[in-house]
Amino acid sequence: MAPPTEGTYKLNTDASVKINSGRGKVSGIFRYHRGDWVIGYTKVFTHVDVYQAELLAILEGLKIAITHHLTSLEINSDSATVISMITSDYPRYSNTVAECRYLMRELGTPTLRYTCREQNSVADVMERSTSVDNAPFDQLHILRVTLLYVAQAMVADKHGVAFPRRIAIVNIVNNVNTSPTLSNSVGGSTDTLQTSCINAT
Repeated sequence: MAPPTEGTYKLNTDASVKINSGRGKVSGIFRYHRGDWVIGYTKVFTHVDVYQAELLAILEGLKIAITHHLTSLEINSDSATVISMITSDYPRYSNTVAECRYLMRELGTPTLRYTCREQNSVADVMERSTSVDNAPFDQLHILRVTLLYVAQAMVADKHGVAFPRRIAIVNIVNNVNTSPTLSNSVGGSTDTLQTSCINAT
């Protein structure tokens, strides 16, 4: 994926949910077009599903963009389903979707793109860095400096490092007509397909 144009900020978001508790963690990182850290954030929610969490990750990022006047913006998410919810009519999560659309209009309608998980590695590392079990919920944590545990992912991202990934073939078959995103854990065939994406800022 090509980097954003000069003078543009890039927001990468990610989210995960513990099915048994319904606690979800969202995270995001703003970077300048050269890949430099601008600001990051994390937040834990209760009683959400994975699509709600992915939407909330984008929503929290949009709020931060408004607050910090990051108006020249490109947004990347690894959930094609959630991008479709925002860009087309969708009955579920209507309040959150409407708020996302409103804030995007306030920001001058930033570009919203799908990116595969390998290209979203920095936000993914941030999201996986701490457990939702021990984190206070509904508190936004602003991260103003580069975190040590994401520094390696940022360096790889700047240099376009490819990361191979193995995906169960049954996951692709089961999801192709039902959801544009691949499930994190789906039982089935042990046959695998190795894939890779090139990271770009």
